[in-house]
Amino acid sequence: MRPPLNITNNPASLYQLSFIQLLQSFTFYGIRSLLVLYFTQGMFFSDSQALTLYGNTMAFLYLAPLIGGLLIDKYWSSTFNLRIGVTITCLGTLLISLPYGQTFLYGLVVLIVGQGLFKPTIPYLIDQLYVGKDQNRSSGYTFYYVMINVGSALAPFLCGILKQIYGWQISFTACLFSALIGLFFAFRYTSDTFSLSLNWLKIILFSAGGLASSVFIYYFLNFPQWMDYLILYLTPLVGIYLGYLYISSENKKNTLLMFLVIFLFCLFAALFEQAGGSVTLFIEKHINRSIGGFENLPSSLFLGLNPLFTITIGFLLSRLLNLSVNLSPLKQLAIGFAVIAIGFSVLWLSTFFVTESTSPGVWWIVGAFLFHALGELCIVPITLSLATKFAPQQKKGIVIGLWYLAAAYGHYLAVWLSKSIFLKASSSSSAPVSSVENFTQVFAITTEIAFACAMVLLILSFWHGKTFSYMSSK
Repeated sequence: MRPPLNITNNPASLYQLSFIQLLQSFTFYGIRSLLVLYFTQGMFFSDSQALTLYGNTMAFLYLAPLIGGLLIDKYWSSTFNLRIGVTITCLGTLLISLPYGQTFLYGLVVLIVGQGLFKPTIPYLIDQLYVGKDQNRSSGYTFYYVMINVGSALAPFLCGILKQIYGWQISFTACLFSALIGLFFAFRYTSDTFSLSLNWLKIILFSAGGLASSVFIYYFLNFPQWMDYLILYLTPLVGIYLGYLYISSENKKNTLLMFLVIFLFCLFAALFEQAGGSVTLFIEKHINRSIGGFENLPSSLFLGLNPLFTITIGFLLSRLLNLSVNLSPLKQLAIGFAVIAIGFSVLWLSTFFVTESTSPGVWWIVGAFLFHALGELCIVPITLSLATKFAPQQKKGIVIGLWYLAAAYGHYLAVWLSKSIFLKASSSSSAPVSSVENFTQVFAITTEIAFACAMVLLILSFWHGKTFSYMSSK
């Protein structure tokens, strides 16, 4: 159960860190909102190829923080990780913004490395602000999460409009400008825990590791068919490490609860991240994007609706959940998956109104994203807060990395689901399947998965209510 946000009781450093996160979110989500469209329109890939490359890119963007978390725990300070991560992110965004085709992929690789260092750092630093101060911990994470959504709401709107008027490079340059401002504030941020004792050996090892990682990522982006094998071989290694965490933990109950919330976040990501792939393509192909006096609005612009809803209703929902004294974390998560199911059912229903002469209006998308925002607010902040709370003290950085790893698996599963339906339809020996029928199947399956998750969590909340009552964020 999360207390209402009390800004006056939160450390001043929270607002510094959250502002840096806002700027980095603008960069990250601005590029994300344009990716699948750039792959299909700028690089002329098929829908299936674009979804594959988008999914692999996003999976690596959430896989890389596992390394960043390990570096924080073992090798150097979180403040140094923040600074070098933002610096490399700026370099990657610069390469993406250049008007040369091949540099785009190079930029994505460098961006992945930079975000791998940056992403686990802000949650780690925020966790350090609340050591022994659980009272305002969840409100701090809620504020941090809303600031993420400020950046992710502004980016698709601005980048979509810039792309429509000035083209791809100008929209990517806006992301670069945000990254550079974030770099300035990252170097101004100081922490009491900041200490740096790097020798030449560490510098050489880090440089070699970064280069090897870049080559590795670039290979998999160029040969996406090998991504399945990477996931296949990575999974048992992750399982072995999770087993090690459990065996070596002093509080095994906390460790199991940590595994549970990370797994639930993975399921959420597998559903929610349809937004950047299949939902974006559906908007581009089958939605009437005219509203009021505005005609043919950019498809990427609609990706800003979800974070916009998150900002506007986030604090209100947090207070309402706080007033519901009997609402356990499992029940809150069940509600989250239930409204996610409603959002996908809205998308599923909208596909039945697509004909050769008519297209459903934008209000179907607005309604779907509103429900998805409600579900996101019920799931993401509480899973992150509980994952860091239950993490062993000396392994918080890598646990945050595991939380992001769950998002990587979620992105991979999201694209695998939609791509498998598209490929099955295109290779069918029967009559060709229209594009809208592909989307109908994707949205029907995601509705069923979300509803099933909600039912299982609701049953668990009643069946093992006392066991899981321990999952309190207070």
